[in-house]
Amino acid sequence: MEERVARLESDVKHIQSDVSDIKAHLVRIDGKIDALVHSVSELKVALVESVSELNAALTKTSLECSAALAKTSSELNLALLKSTSGLKIWWLVTLAATVLGTVARALKWI
Repeated sequence: MEERVARLESDVKHIQSDVSDIKAHLVRIDGKIDALVHSVSELKVALVESVSELNAALTKTSLECSAALAKTSSELNLALLKSTSGLKIWWLVTLAATVLGTVARALKWI
């Protein structure tokens, strides 16, 4: 019986040393996890700042593009208005010439 007790005590010592090793590993892993949590938090803050800067840059670019588009649109409208004014004048001159030609033929001037 004493032999069995001695064997059990030996096994218990091995189990205790294994548990001590496991605890030591857990302490090291806990430190590593804390470092990872800190690193991830820093990355999160950096990412939020980067996204905010990118959002501000995109907003600025969008406003600049909108202003440039409005300016170009007004310039095109003005150019179109000028070109259609010239077309209206030529249309009136052509119409007047056609009417005068028709009247001249009707009165046998031509």
